[in-house]
Amino acid sequence: MPIKKADYLKKVSVEIFIKMGVSKETANIVSENIIENCLFGHDSHGMVLIPRFVKDIEIGKINLDAKSEIKRKSTCAAYIDGQRGFGQVTMIDAITTATKIAKEAGISAVTVTNCNHVGILWTFAKKAVDAGVICMIWCASGPQGGHVAPFGGIKNAVGTDPIAVGIPAGQMSPLILDIATSAVSGGKIALYARQNKKIPLGWMLDQNGNPTDNPNEMVKNGKITGILLPMAGYKGFGLAMVVEVLGGILTGYGPAYTPDYKEGNGVFIIAIDIEKFLPLQDFLRDTDALFKYIKSVPTNPEIEEILIPGEIEYRSKLEREKNGIPLTDKEWEEISNLADKLGIRL
Repeated sequence: MPIKKADYLKKVSVEIFIKMGVSKETANIVSENIIENCLFGHDSHGMVLIPRFVKDIEIGKINLDAKSEIKRKSTCAAYIDGQRGFGQVTMIDAITTATKIAKEAGISAVTVTNCNHVGILWTFAKKAVDAGVICMIWCASGPQGGHVAPFGGIKNAVGTDPIAVGIPAGQMSPLILDIATSAVSGGKIALYARQNKKIPLGWMLDQNGNPTDNPNEMVKNGKITGILLPMAGYKGFGLAMVVEVLGGILTGYGPAYTPDYKEGNGVFIIAIDIEKFLPLQDFLRDTDALFKYIKSVPTNPEIEEILIPGEIEYRSKLEREKNGIPLTDKEWEEISNLADKLGIRL
């Protein structure tokens, strides 16, 4: 298994995107997001995205010259059109806008439409937390028809539809929750397939609606055939329906079931400026106290430690900054072949 330093992988990523005609500024933004995902342990949305984005550029799915545009704006709301540019760039613009409006108005609501794949929400929630605001994100996701069956169904009908929440803390790591409303993300299934590992039963159905532990049932001949299941049964399905409305309908992007749905994301963001409600230091003190109390709860014999959502990612970052980022052999082979094709020496 290859292990590479973060700076090296970012340099490789930037060079690949520049060779594909991406501006240096955009190549740096997208690569920084990819490497950050790797550092925080989200390998399903790390270096594996580079070949995907290269293909999207080749088929014209990503508009390299696009600049996200605020189509409508009011005192506490904004409507952003991503113009089919890189989803990571659009989301950074959206989080920046949501944070700025929240700092002025106390709370903001921002919708994002016409947006390509944004990757994971974790890093965007973190950006809001770093700016001292609470952030909530609902992200409607495709492809057309979705990946996930409704509770009790055996046919895909909704997206994996992730939700993220970011809450600042003081001395403790902030709480950053990023969950798919499906039992697991499609990217995690693909990661298991690359590692030749079976998936747990309860994650997915095969194309005939039967439970399967074979991750290769997810994609056959380039087409999505596997059917993911909602997390926690009807609870996950209920949350997915909320995301289809907030991220899909309210943003104007559309829910996954529609026949004209374009693969990508519609995103709804709420940001809250803590200091408009109580002093920031009081809030940070009390969140620290809550997190410390939760971590002090006795654990069962099978669990070593209670972790606050987001805590394991910060530990991963410290470890990977020191020791490097692990990649699967298949991932590095794909990156190496792509670099060779573009005339980049690794």
